[in-house]
Amino acid sequence: MDTQHHPLLDYAEVERVDYLSVVASLASADGKVTDDEVTKIREFCETVKIGGIGISLIIAAIENPAVVDLSSILPRLAHTDLKFTLLADMLFMAHADGRCCSNEQAEINNIAAMLNIAPEQIDAVNRYVETVLEASLKKQKHSDDDWKHIGGDIASILASAGVPLGAVVIAGTVFGKGVTSGLAALGMGLGVTTGIGVAVSLSVGSYFGVRWLCKKLFGTKS
Repeated sequence: MDTQHHPLLDYAEVERVDYLSVVASLASADGKVTDDEVTKIREFCETVKIGGIGISLIIAAIENPAVVDLSSILPRLAHTDLKFTLLADMLFMAHADGRCCSNEQAEINNIAAMLNIAPEQIDAVNRYVETVLEASLKKQKHSDDDWKHIGGDIASILASAGVPLGAVVIAGTVFGKGVTSGLAALGMGLGVTTGIGVAVSLSVGSYFGVRWLCKKLFGTKS
């Protein structure tokens, strides 16, 4: 799977605009909108091929989140794996200015609940996003093998919570090189050659099944 082929590209533009409007609406949840957040949204629009009118609607959602009709948009996603991609993208968006504040997290939790995403699944995706961002900055002094071991643990946690690995691993790649480098550090690229791509192709697996697979792929410690 191409890391730049966001699953939104398989949907009609009106659906892509709705999805990105939800993501964009988070930008003002902390009371301010930064240039970085607007830039990230514009880059996201470009990646998933949104036209001029659609971009205007999405930017309007940044300026006034009330224009986003969540009760109409979210039920269409609640029974698809795309809801997990949306959750991860919202979390990466919330971190676009360097931190996810309590108001942003509360709004994300509210939207996740409307998508029928369980609290343990929210926690698992939260941990995934935070770990990817930490790996992109390499704040901790881990070896390459250690980072890949951590990536295997995160994949296992997602699988144990019933979160399809492919749905969240593809998320965030449109938010720049930092996310991509974090995925690479964790061995969580989408190709078989990067290791976790095999686990991604399994969608949802058991915790122990994914840990076993990662051990075989990376020679990581169990």
